[in-house]
Amino acid sequence: MEVKSLSVVMPNYNHARFISMALTAILEQSRRPLEVIVIDDGSRDNSIEVIESFVRRDPIVRLLRHERNQGLMAAVATGVGAARGDYLFIPSADDFILPGFFEKALRLLEAHPQAGLAFAFGSWFDGNTGKVEPSRSKLSSEPCYLAPQQLATKLEGLIPGHAAIIKRSAFTEVGGYRAELRGYCDIFVNHVVAFRYGACFLPECLSLWRNTPASFSVQAYSDRIQRLDMLGNFLRLLIMPEYRNLLPLFEQSCVIRLIGPDLAHAACHAGLDRDPDVISLVAALRDEDLAIVARDDSPAVRELNRRAILSKLARPSSGPEETLVELYRKTCDLQSQVRELRNFVGLIRNSPPFILRRRLAPKVRSLRNGIGRLSMWLRKGRPACR
Repeated sequence: MEVKSLSVVMPNYNHARFISMALTAILEQSRRPLEVIVIDDGSRDNSIEVIESFVRRDPIVRLLRHERNQGLMAAVATGVGAARGDYLFIPSADDFILPGFFEKALRLLEAHPQAGLAFAFGSWFDGNTGKVEPSRSKLSSEPCYLAPQQLATKLEGLIPGHAAIIKRSAFTEVGGYRAELRGYCDIFVNHVVAFRYGACFLPECLSLWRNTPASFSVQAYSDRIQRLDMLGNFLRLLIMPEYRNLLPLFEQSCVIRLIGPDLAHAACHAGLDRDPDVISLVAALRDEDLAIVARDDSPAVRELNRRAILSKLARPSSGPEETLVELYRKTCDLQSQVRELRNFVGLIRNSPPFILRRRLAPKVRSLRNGIGRLSMWLRKGRPACR
C-alpha cells in the first residue's frame, strides 16, 4: 500500500481568535500532514502574529500573505498552487478537527486509491453555545468505499467541505473553488469529484464546522438574490459538456432535492428555464417541492414546473405509492374524460330528437297543467281558476 501525503490549505481572514484552536488540532493529529499552508487574506486583526507563532514552533507550518483582501477563492487558489501533497484538506480558520481524522481518512484512501475523496459526518457546533451536532449519516455503519452509482443512490446529505479530504489532482481537474459559486464552491467540487471517482466514507464525527452568523457559508446564503445567483451559476456549470454525463447521478442523489424550490427560481433567474437538462434537474425535486412551485406567483416559475412535471411523467414510476406525478397523470386523464363527456352532451343537445323534445317541453307542461286544473274542477264541482 502506497503511503500518501496530505497538504492542509487554510485560508484566514480576521480569525485570530479562532485560528490557534484550528492549527493546534491539526498539528496534534496522530498522522501529521506533509505541510500546513495558511494563507492570510489581508487580515486587519492580529492574525499574522498568531500564525507566525505557529510557524516558529513547527516547521511544517507555512504562511503565505495577500497584502489586500482578495476573497476566499483567491486564498484557496494561492494555497493549492503552493501545495505538494497527494491530497488536500481545506478547512476554515474558525473550524477544527477531532483526533484521528487524518489517520483514518488517509488509511481508507490508501486502501482505495480510485476514490476521489474521503469524508466523515457533516458535523457542526454552535459558535455561541458550544453545542455539538454530529449530523449522523446512514450511508454505512463501517468505513467503506462507495462507487459513484452507489453513492448517488445512498447519499442522504451533502458531502461536507469541512470534513472532506480530496485528491489534489481531482480538485485541480474540476477547476477548484470557483468565485461565482461562493457558498456552493465546495458542494460543486466535492460532488463532481465523488460522482466521477467514487468516495470513501467514515461513519464518525471527526470535524466540526463553526456555525455563527459571521461564517462565510451563513453570509453567502442569507441574501436571497445572491443565493439565486450562486445557484444559477451552479446550474450553468452542471450542464456544461464536461459535466453533463454526471447529471443522472445528481438527479438520483439528494443534492438537488436538498436545494428545494429555490432551484426552479434560480433557473428562471438565470434564464435557464427552457434548457432540457435544467428542466430534468428541476424534475428531480421532491413532489412536495414541485407542488409548492406550482403555486408560485411567477408565471415563468409555474411554466418551468409544468415542463418539469411533464418531463417526470415520461419516466417510469419509482414505487407503488401514489405520488404527485401519478395524481397529475390521473388529473390529466379525468380532464380528458370530462372533455369527451362535454362533447358528447353537446352532440346530444344539438341532435334533432333532443331539439324537438326541448321545443315541445313547454307545450307538454302547459297541457299537463290544464289537465290538472280540469281534474280538480271535476272532483270539487267548481272552477279551478277564474
